[in-house]
Amino acid sequence: MMDEVPSKAPPAPTVETEAEAQVEAPQPRMSDHCANDTPLDASEVATGEIVKLVDVDVYVSKPADVVSGTVRLVLLLTGGTGVMAKTNQIQADHFAQEGYFVVMPDLYACCTLHLFGLS
Repeated sequence: MMDEVPSKAPPAPTVETEAEAQVEAPQPRMSDHCANDTPLDASEVATGEIVKLVDVDVYVSKPADVVSGTVRLVLLLTGGTGVMAKTNQIQADHFAQEGYFVVMPDLYACCTLHLFGLS
């Protein structure tokens, strides 16, 4: 007679709550958008240009079919990330793709210099 080894019973299934079963992605903090300026689509690049207008940097984005005559203008005022933010530049470019001439001035250039004692 052969010695039989008792087989182990499979472990009992565990019951997980729905919340435990779902692995949640980390949620962004409220301030992440201020410090992290990645475009929604990483393949997009800004197509406008930054020019000086009376010592103020201004991002300008023009529609492809701009002609003399009637032009629709958007004055795009940015939040704290300013004109150097790629997301703001891409937003201006999207308006230009819809036929608008977009002007986005650097609203904080003078204030930033003054705050850091550089003016």
